[in-house]
Amino acid sequence: MVVSHRIHVLGRKEDLDAVRLPGKVVIVLDVLFATSTIVAALGHGAPSVIPALDEAAARAESASHAPGSYVLAGELYAETLPGFAAPTPLALVEHGVAGKHVIYSTTNGRIVAA
Repeated sequence: MVVSHRIHVLGRKEDLDAVRLPGKVVIVLDVLFATSTIVAALGHGAPSVIPALDEAAARAESASHAPGSYVLAGELYAETLPGFAAPTPLALVEHGVAGKHVIYSTTNGRIVAA
């Protein structure tokens, strides 16, 4: 018996071809963006990074922190959320995270949790 498996690696989830998906197994690993942002925040003095499912959850979490003790960071479909810091490593560090908790919401976190 000959078993043939093909593995296709895509750099972005946007490159998935929905027409070719039926009957296929798809595994999505998207850890570099979030991981690099989290490591940058912690490396620049943030005592914690708190994941949030979406904008509403991030804002609800922020209510349990003292004003000035946190930074809201996040995006939805690659657009920075209104009133949030851009969630890229360099932008977040430039925003200032030392001594502040980072409350972090991303599109990918929302998709994974859904």
